[in-house]
Order: sequence, then C-alpha cells, then structure tokens
Amino acid sequence: MLPIVGLYNLAEDEEAIRKILEESDLSDFTDSDEDCWEPKLNVAAQRGLAVSSSDSSDEEGPSDTGTPRLKTSSSRQFSADTQGNGHQIDAASPRPATPSRAGSPSSRPSTPTNFPTERSSSPLLALKAIWEKKDFSPPTFQGPSTQAANSSIQNQIKDPVEYFYAYFSQGLFEDAANFTNQYCFSMTGKNLGTDSSEILRFLGLHILMGCIPFPRIRMFWQSGLAIHCISTAMTRDRFLALRTNFHVTDVQTRPENADENRLWKVQPFLDSVRARCLEIPREFDHYSIDEQMIPFTGRCDLKQYVASKPRPVGLKNFILATSGGIVLDFEVYQGKTTSLRFPELGLGPGVVLRLSVTLPENSCLYFDRYFTTVPLLRQLWREKIYATGTIMSNRLKHVGFPDDKQMKRGDMEQRVSNDGKIAAIKWRDSKCVSLISTVAGLDPVKNVQRWCKKDKKYIEVPCPAVVQNYNANMGGVDVVDQMIEYYRMYHKTRKWTLKVLIHFLELAVVNAWREYQAECKAANVPKKKILDLLNFRLSVGQTLAATSPRPETEMDVLDDDGVGANVIVEAEVDEEPVAKKPAKVSPLPLDSVRYDLFSHFPEHQKIASPRICRLPGCKSRSKITCEKCKVFLCLSDKKNCFKKFHERQTR
Repeated sequence: MLPIVGLYNLAEDEEAIRKILEESDLSDFTDSDEDCWEPKLNVAAQRGLAVSSSDSSDEEGPSDTGTPRLKTSSSRQFSADTQGNGHQIDAASPRPATPSRAGSPSSRPSTPTNFPTERSSSPLLALKAIWEKKDFSPPTFQGPSTQAANSSIQNQIKDPVEYFYAYFSQGLFEDAANFTNQYCFSMTGKNLGTDSSEILRFLGLHILMGCIPFPRIRMFWQSGLAIHCISTAMTRDRFLALRTNFHVTDVQTRPENADENRLWKVQPFLDSVRARCLEIPREFDHYSIDEQMIPFTGRCDLKQYVASKPRPVGLKNFILATSGGIVLDFEVYQGKTTSLRFPELGLGPGVVLRLSVTLPENSCLYFDRYFTTVPLLRQLWREKIYATGTIMSNRLKHVGFPDDKQMKRGDMEQRVSNDGKIAAIKWRDSKCVSLISTVAGLDPVKNVQRWCKKDKKYIEVPCPAVVQNYNANMGGVDVVDQMIEYYRMYHKTRKWTLKVLIHFLELAVVNAWREYQAECKAANVPKKKILDLLNFRLSVGQTLAATSPRPETEMDVLDDDGVGANVIVEAEVDEEPVAKKPAKVSPLPLDSVRYDLFSHFPEHQKIASPRICRLPGCKSRSKITCEKCKVFLCLSDKKNCFKKFHERQTR
C-alpha cells in the first residue's frame, strides 16, 4: 500500500543528512555542555532535521554572520499542550546528568544498583514518521528481567508500624524536633521543648484524625466528643502549638540553591519518603505515570489549577506507580526548575523520561495525553521500554485518520510508522479517542459492553487490544489518590509546608499498607486476617500516639499563647504533691436522651462531698446521679429534682 507521507519524503535525503552529521566536529558535545549555541534554522532544520550549521569554523561561539553553532541534538522545542485527564478509555470520558540542585535526583538518595545506569544520551527529534495503513507487528513482551518476584518477601509478617518506619529514619524525627524548637524560639523567644518521641505522637495523631473526620480540630478534645486515644496522648493546646511550629529544616537560613529548589523547606521529608520508594523492587510488568494534586488553597508560588481533578487547586505531583497502586517514584512540579530529562522534548515527555530512570528494560509504561508525543515513544524505544498513551489529535498531524464525523461507534483505524515501531490507533466509542503504542495495536479485537442511550440497553462494541491494555494498566496513580482520599486529614492550614508534609505522610502510610498487603498475600495469610487500610492506619496511629512521652514536668503548663514555659522544671521526688485540679462538670445530655423516659434510674455515688445539682435553678448538692444521663440531681423527701429534670416543660 502507498505510504501516507507527512511534510516530505525522508527516504531520499536520510543518507545524505547522516553523512553531514558524521563529517561534522560535534562528536565531543553532550546535552550538558554549557557552551553549546543554538543552531541557525535553515529549511531542513525547520522541518526537524538535525543538520550542521552553514558555518564550518571550528571555533566556539557565533560565526562572523552572527549565526550560532549547532548543538549535538536538535534544538527544536516541543511545548506541552493543554492537558487532559480521564484514564479509563470509554470515549465518554550512563544517563545524562540533570542540573545539580537540592532535591534533584543527583542530590537525592541514589538509585538502587540493579537499575539500568546507561541509556541513550540524546533524544530523537530529527526523524519524522511516515505513516502507513498496514498491520502492526508488536514485539514479544517478556516482562522485565528481574529476580524472582518473591525475592523480597520476608518469612514473617511484620507489625504495621514497622512498614511505616521504613519510610522515615529516626534522625529525621530528631532533626524535626530540633528545628521545631529553633523556629518557636526565633518567633516567640520561648523554648517549646519538644523531642523526637513527641514528634512521633504528633504525626500519629494526624493519622488518627484522618480516620475520624471531625470538622474542627478542637472537637477531638471537646467534652462529650473527645476521642480517648487522641485526647490522652497530647493536650489540645500542645498539639496546636506543635502544628504551628512544626518544621523539618532551618527555615531561618535560606540556602544558596533556594531559587532552584523551591521545595527546600520540606525537602528532607520528601527525600526520606522517596528513598524508600526507590528501594521497592521493580518486579512488575506494567507501570503508569500521572499527575496527583496536593490540595492547598492558600498562598503558595507552586500552586496549580487543574480543572478536571476532584481537588483542582494545589501543588502538582508527578507519580510513577505500578498498575496496582504502589508508588515507586515522584517529582513535585516546581515550574521551570523542575528536574527533567531532555527538556527540549517538552514538560510532559521530560517528566516521563525522568521518572522512568529506575525502570528495568522491557517494562511497559502507560500515560495519558498530557505526556504523550511521538518523539517520547521513540526515545523510550531506544531505552528498551515499551509505552502506550492516549494522544491529542493535533500531535498526530498528517497521519491520515478519517474525521470524527465519518466514524461510527465501533469503527477503528490503524496507522504504522515506516520503521514498524509505533502504531497509531483511532477508535470511536461514544466519542473518538487516539492512542499510540510500541507494544500493542488493533489485534486482537474483543467486544465490550457499552450503554446505548437510543436503545436503552447494553450493546456489544468492538474494542482494539491497545485500548484494553490501557484500561487495565493505567489506573495505578488513581488508585493511590483514592486510598489517600478515603482517610485524608482535610483540616485547613495557611502553611503550604504543613500541607505538603501531611500529604506525604499519608502517602507513606498508603504505600506501607500496600507493601504489607503484598507480603501477606505472598505468605498465604488468610484474607480475613489481613488488615484493611482503615485498621492498618489505626494500628500505626495508635502505636505512634503511644510512643513513650517525655516527663510530664518538662512542658505541662502552657501560657496564654499556647506555648510552653521557657523554663524546664526537672522532676524531684521530695517535692510536695501538687493540689488536684477540680473535677470537670459533666455535660448535659441531649434532649432526645433526657426526655425519652427510658432507663433513667437513680444511683447513689460513694463520694466524700456531694456535687451541685444540674437542674437549672437548683443550687443544692446531691450524691445521686442518673444512671443514663450521668448528672447529679436532688432526690429526697423534700426535693425531687430527678423527676423534674426528666419531664419536658410545656408552656
């Protein structure tokens, strides 16, 4: 069949262009050279061909005519188009070094040694595809060549908190305590006196609060509503003081690379979580990359707006996850200082290439149309990684697909690149969707059930294989978002740093639960004995909240600002006992309980002195309580406040 040609026919000029490149003196240049100049774009270069500059001088810098020298790779820029989301296709819906900075892969924990360390050093930008209407022969997919899948499984299942501790080091909590004390002293002039054990209790309370969604933080200590495991672990004012001053780095001293790493205030916490994510063995076949939102509506330079997300406002986090929802790596978006590989390909492809660094060869990667371009798939092919993604129609020009109006439900078209490596598919369900892939094409076609509004029943619609694979493996990041959202602590704060820290705390809990779940299944633990996410969180939160507290005499008394006294008092055995605080007054029961006329029995309390009667207007004291209402009421031959209290007064 005749090929469908793009702007030009590359077959005639390809050999001549390659000879020009081989004869040029650009072999010593790399993508990281700072002395490279942008090329002069002649007619061939404007078409996307990597040709040498017309200036043949060996000197660096601009030519006599002011034309700059050519880079090793093409300088053509691929900008990110408008983004789109919606992963379930239903139509209804040595590597080049990155710039060194704090928080970038070069300064973060090193990649495990079993990952590939050398891949291609320059992207494919020059070659344009010639699309032909023919059958696609996908490569034989054998999965990554890793060790046995159970190599990392322990014989004995650990406690839930041990999986959590794998994401944080003890030194991180000690540093957080020191920096929290330092920040409080610099702002108020008073010593907060916290330590690592109290920081653990503080984080444990956040985990527990996500399981019990009170609308206000103070309600966890409110009389009648107080949660015992929370209110007994820490006082309300102490918790709020820690929440106000919590920091994991010295924010008073701005580092030199603060303009490059805009997350430097939370970077130690992120590095600790990411280090554990990188240690998870890559023993899977399918991976996905997608955006995740860290919800925050306050003031922050990194705040983004993604209209299609359930929580559209916040910081954007790019995540690499397995198809089952285990986070393996992430990169928080920082604007132009975001760590990317091959930024000349654009933001989306640069993120994919950055996160795919740790994947073994022969892995299969999925992403949506925000990231997908033809040069990206070519580059991943060079790195021996298969890829599939939905793609915007304006990135598949000159392919020869029919218009949307010409296709009926179930129609599909396929075009294959002239080298046979990439297949482009357009499929019509209720709407049209386009995909490109290096691992799957149309065949085998299977029927799927879709709802027909006209006939008001389910009908069979032919579905190509690439769509089936995409739907089955793309939702890993969405699963992570769903698990976090189930028990997210959503109380508002004005500090974006606290919001980011709590978000990654919850991400670590979800990932720890996934690891626990995988080890239980590998050890053939009965399903009924495997903790679900809620019980796992409760176990971790209660364990952290019960961490051995510091002596009570250090910082018990809070001043009017909710901050501990500046002087730390040491415990002394021979001191006189402190007078006990007066007992708290029991709250009045709800009217629905007070006037239900059911099971209200008087009960005599063995106490030294009687308590004030709770009947409004009565100032007497009594030792009689209502067994159900838990309040003291007068009951004698002269006064019967007990009866009056339970009778509804009518006007």
